[in-house]
Amino acid sequence: MATSGENSLNVVHQHQTFQDFIEKWTAQLRNFLGDLVATIRDASADNTGLIKRVMDHYEEYFQVKSYWVKQDVLQMFNPTWATPLEYAFSWIAGWRPLLAIHLLYTLAGFQLDDLVTEHGLEVPTDWLTLSPVQVARVGELHSRIVEEEKVISEEKESVVRIVELNEERVDAVFREKEEGLERVVRRADELRLSTFKEIVEVLMPSQGVRFLVAAVEFQFGLHDWGRRMEANMAGGGV
Repeated sequence: MATSGENSLNVVHQHQTFQDFIEKWTAQLRNFLGDLVATIRDASADNTGLIKRVMDHYEEYFQVKSYWVKQDVLQMFNPTWATPLEYAFSWIAGWRPLLAIHLLYTLAGFQLDDLVTEHGLEVPTDWLTLSPVQVARVGELHSRIVEEEKVISEEKESVVRIVELNEERVDAVFREKEEGLERVVRRADELRLSTFKEIVEVLMPSQGVRFLVAAVEFQFGLHDWGRRMEANMAGGGV
């Protein structure tokens, strides 16, 4: 039986570019969204099996991304597949892990965070009821992510400073910068995936499905909103 790493390597070889992979990966994610929504409506549906398939799909994304980061890390900081709005929400070549926590808080009705709603995206509130134990675990995760984001952000800034202080050694420093950015993006992606996994582990299967529906819909909503903004700007709208 092939391992997840071997499967991801096969997926890499099936696509000529990372953007090509993303387009097909996103299409499959839309299919998963339909399955997740149907599961909410069907109390007898297999929540755990579907959750695992969705999480495996996200894990495949990061495994394939790690290959393309190694090929050209700079493209991850100038993604042609993302809208300017999505880029504005980005943190070190991807989504900010804290955003997932803020989304969970919003779903639980604890707060309606501007980070989640400031662009007019609708997010259901009071969609999840968390137990005191779950609230405590999410709080611990929240605190840890804040610290880990800070450490990774500082590491990125140190990579940038290396370039600024050694401008006369352009070629050597450029490669050093690439290697540093590869390391930083890898750490950021590990935090993104682990955050997603830990949130789902804290939740009951029925809650996990609702969280995944909201997370995927937010992801698509942000992209679609960004496309509409681009279209309005191109057409001279506001």
